[in-house]
Formats: sequence, C-alpha cells, structure tokens
Amino acid sequence: MKQPPSPNAETSMPPVVVEELLQVYRGRMPHPGAMRQYEQLYPGAATFFFDRLKEQSDHRMEMETLMVNAKIRMQTQGSWFGFILALSALVGGLALTAAGIDTAGIILAVSGLSALIAVFVVGEARSRIEPWRTEDRMGHRPLR
Repeated sequence: MKQPPSPNAETSMPPVVVEELLQVYRGRMPHPGAMRQYEQLYPGAATFFFDRLKEQSDHRMEMETLMVNAKIRMQTQGSWFGFILALSALVGGLALTAAGIDTAGIILAVSGLSALIAVFVVGEARSRIEPWRTEDRMGHRPLR
C-alpha cells in the first residue's frame, strides 16, 4: 500500500478556518439592518415598505369595521325576526284560545312566549361572552 506523500514546506497549506454566522429575527417588520441593506440596494425601499404597511393596516381596519357593522346588523335583524315570530305565535295562541280552541291556543301561546324569552336571553348571553373573545373563527388573534 502506498502512503500519501508527507507534507513538506513547499506543498503544505495553512489550515482553513470557516466561520458561520446565523442571525434569526422574528417580527412583522424586517430587522433594521436588513432594512438598511434594502435601502442601499434600492433607494426608497424603506419608504415603500412603510407605505405598504400603512396601506395594509388601513385596509385591515376598514375590513374589520365592515365585518363588525355587518355582524351587528345581522344580530339586530335576527333579534327583530325572532321577536316578530314569537309575538305572532303568542297573538295566534291567544286568538285560538279566544276562539275556543284552548289546548292548541295555550300550546302556541306558551311556545311563543318561550321563544320570545329565549331571543332575549340568548342575545344577552352572547353580548356578555363576545367582549372577552380573543380569537376569531380562523384562529387569528387580534393585533395589540
């Protein structure tokens, strides 16, 4: 078996030192150093980035406002429709009772009254729960 030639002064090289640097940055915005580098490569990049960030923030706030207003409108309409339906059942039950159909009238009136109470109890319970909710249906937490 042949041995590799032994190193001598002419063929030997100094050892190579390799240094690795790993930087990790987490956040919604680029690291300030990275932002400076972007600015050097593309003058105005920081302004562009912050303008887009503001536009996105404005858009998100507008969409959240629209969603909240739509939810309020839907809850209000639901309460009114439930109220009208329950009141109709109550009036219908009283009319049946007045017409001499006691059993059906009482059942209809009691169910209408129960539905009327349920509309307001459920609405009140929802209004107490919602302010403490920390995530939406998609699991997103609100920005603070």
